[in-house]
Amino acid sequence: MAWLIPVVNLWFPRGLLLGTLRASGPAPDRRRDELLVNAWWVAWIGHGILALVTQSGTSLPLMVLSEALYAAAAGLAVVVIQRVTTRQSTALAALRPAERGAATV
Repeated sequence: MAWLIPVVNLWFPRGLLLGTLRASGPAPDRRRDELLVNAWWVAWIGHGILALVTQSGTSLPLMVLSEALYAAAAGLAVVVIQRVTTRQSTALAALRPAERGAATV
């Protein structure tokens, strides 16, 4: 429901992504995770704001900055997804030996 509420829909993705990253497995450094997610979120929000401002096409440097932020947000999203996937794979691998031992008993 938060996706439909103006302004809240800008904050909700950050919290959702942080929650997913934290729930994916043990974190060696939580501050680093927060920094990564916050960098993605700032780039994503910055692109959205600049894209809205430059809709009239009046400022080429702002349009270029908007697209650079969009590319940065995309790259950071890939890094976050890789981190989530790695943590989930590690957590799953840690469970598998316990399952094998329980199955043979």
